[in-house]
Amino acid sequence: MLKARNALVMAAMLVSAGVASADSVTATLNNCSPSEIVNVYYQGQYAGQGYAGSINWTATSSTGSTAPTGSFSTYCDDLTQDVYIGSTYTYNIVPMINSPDPAPPTNPGFTTGMSATLAQDITNLYSLEYDGIGNSNDKAAAFQIAIWEMEYETNSGTPDVSSGNFYVTGETALAQTLANQYASSAETAGQLSFHNQILDMTSATAQDQLFIGPPSLQGAPPVPAPAAVLGGLPLLGILGIARKIRQRATR
Repeated sequence: MLKARNALVMAAMLVSAGVASADSVTATLNNCSPSEIVNVYYQGQYAGQGYAGSINWTATSSTGSTAPTGSFSTYCDDLTQDVYIGSTYTYNIVPMINSPDPAPPTNPGFTTGMSATLAQDITNLYSLEYDGIGNSNDKAAAFQIAIWEMEYETNSGTPDVSSGNFYVTGETALAQTLANQYASSAETAGQLSFHNQILDMTSATAQDQLFIGPPSLQGAPPVPAPAAVLGGLPLLGILGIARKIRQRATR
């Protein structure tokens, strides 16, 4: 979303200490659950269909202290590339502010990375909502849609995930209401902090993913385990749902 407020964000906090340039992970994408299936539209065009929710992985190899290991979950912050259920990808680990690759339209003039304002808004979203998602399809979908709304909506005003340059359809009414609430609250919350580092698995050829890293410098309780996988969802095989989002717009 366009920001009227001045982004006096402490970028040094967002560029998390301890993320080594050599940290990386190779992981297999297992499924997306809890989640809902949505249709994505951007600048008046249908961009694709896929899952909105928690994306679940198993690491096959990890390098560095910040790379995820074992089973872990992510949320997508990159609608310009694809990932496929059952496939294995290798990612570099970077601070959230250095992702995604390519940059979203809300960070014009840059080839990679998000603005400090957007990074703070996503931190606020995690602080306010992440620990309460649990196994709820509605909450997981709303959380993911809120991330996309803040990244890809370039109109000013109150977040509305059902209209604008970016919007989605197919989600439940509750997920839509929650997504609007989540994005609005995150964008107006000031400068909250999250108990763990929010890091990014980034790649020039695969869809970038936000994940929960080690505890923050202030110390924190452990990160909740990934939500249990729910059965019955169709496996579309593709999570990269918007190949057409390439244009850059001003924020």
